[in-house]
Amino acid sequence: MLLCNVIFVTCGMCLQAFAQAVVNDPWYREDTWGSKVGYSQYISEVTGRTPVRAVYVVVIDTGCKPDADIADGENVLDLIGGSITNDHGTQVASLVAAITNNGRGIATFGGPVKVKCIRAADDDGTITPANSTKAMQGAIDLKQKQGLPVVATVSSYSWNGTVTQAQSQIVNALLAADIQPFAATALRASGEPCDVIPACVPGVIRVSPLLADSTPLAGMEWGSIFAPGQNVPALFGDPDDRAVNVSGPSIATPAAAGVYAALIAWHGMSSSEARERLKFGSTLVSGTSTRAINAGLANTWKLLLVGAENSSDIAALDAVNHTAGPFTLTSTYFGIPTTTRVMLFAYNGLQPGEPASAIIASARFIQNGLTQTVPLQIEYAGVLPDQPFLTQINVLVDAQLSGKIGTITLTAHGQTSNELPLTIK
Repeated sequence: MLLCNVIFVTCGMCLQAFAQAVVNDPWYREDTWGSKVGYSQYISEVTGRTPVRAVYVVVIDTGCKPDADIADGENVLDLIGGSITNDHGTQVASLVAAITNNGRGIATFGGPVKVKCIRAADDDGTITPANSTKAMQGAIDLKQKQGLPVVATVSSYSWNGTVTQAQSQIVNALLAADIQPFAATALRASGEPCDVIPACVPGVIRVSPLLADSTPLAGMEWGSIFAPGQNVPALFGDPDDRAVNVSGPSIATPAAAGVYAALIAWHGMSSSEARERLKFGSTLVSGTSTRAINAGLANTWKLLLVGAENSSDIAALDAVNHTAGPFTLTSTYFGIPTTTRVMLFAYNGLQPGEPASAIIASARFIQNGLTQTVPLQIEYAGVLPDQPFLTQINVLVDAQLSGKIGTITLTAHGQTSNELPLTIK
C-alpha cells in the first residue's frame, strides 16, 4: 500500500511588490504575523512584479479612523452616526491593507489590496441583523452601482441565532455579485447546531484563530480555515501609527480575506480559483481536518503540489482498477510489473493540454545516511474539467521503493515544486 504522511504545502497568498527586501514598518512583527503567513519569503518573490489589478475588501465593523495608515480606508456608509470611538474596525481594516514598507505602522497585504469601511456595529461592539444586511447590500452597491472592484467582505462581529431566509438571501446576493463573504467564528460546543451568524450562513468562509503555538483555540475548531489570531499587531488610528497586539477570531478573519483578495489582485484569479487556492495552498492543522494560512514557505509563483481536501493523504490508486486502496503492489497492469500509482494535483506552470513528457517527477529517500533521488515515470497529466486551474498528474511508483520514506516533487518549465512527504509500505 502507498500511504502519505501529513502534508505541509506552500501558502496561497500574495503581497505588495516591495522596493527593497527588508520590511521597514516599525510595528511589524515577524514572530506573530510574518512567520505565520510566510510573509518574509514573499518580499523577494514579489519585488518588481506588477499586480494584475487593484481590488477592494469591504470591512463591516465599527468604522475606520481617518488617520490610520491604511490603503484607502474610507468610511463609505455609516449606519450608527456620531464620532468613532471604538478602534476595532480600524484594527481589522489594517490587517487587510495597511500601507506596507513605508516606514510607518505595520506590514500586511497593502499594495493592490485596498479597503472600504462600513460602520454597522456600534461602539460597544453590537451589530443587529438588520445593520448586517444593510452593510452587505452596501458592499454590493459599491460594486454594481459605483463600479468598485469589491471581491470580499469581512464581518468580524456576530450574534447567536438561527439562519434566516433574509440572511441566506443577502449572502447569496453577495456571491452572485462575485463578492466572497468572510466571517469570524465564535465559541460553539461540538455537535451543537451552527448558530453563529453570519459565519453559519451557507456560502460564507468562516475563519477560526490559531494561537501563538499554531494550535486551534478550543471551541473554535469549526471554521473553514484558520489564520493567526493571537498577539497580532494591528493599527488603532493613532496619529503616530503605533500598533497594539490583538487576539481573537475577528483578527484572524481579515488575514484570510486579505490572502483571498491578494490572490485575485496579483494573479487575476477567478473567485472560485482563489477559494480553491486558499483552501489547498495552506497547511493542514495537526489534529484537525482544516487548513491554516500559516505555511512558512509562501510562494504563489511556485509550482505547488496539493493533497486531498480535508485529508493528510495524497490520493493513491490501485494499479489494476484505479480505485483507492487498500491494495497490493503485485499488479502487472499496463505491462509495468509491481507498480501502483499516486495521483497528484498541481497549480502554476502547467498549461491545458500539457504532455506528460513536459513534467519530471522524482522521489528522494535517505538510505544508509545518503540521499538518493529516484526518477518516477509519469503516466498521465491533464487539466481537471471542473477545475481547469488544477492539473492532475498520475505518477507510477515501483515496488522496489517499498519500505522507504521520503518526499516526492515535480519539475516543469524550470520550476520545481514543494516536496510532499511520502511513505511507501
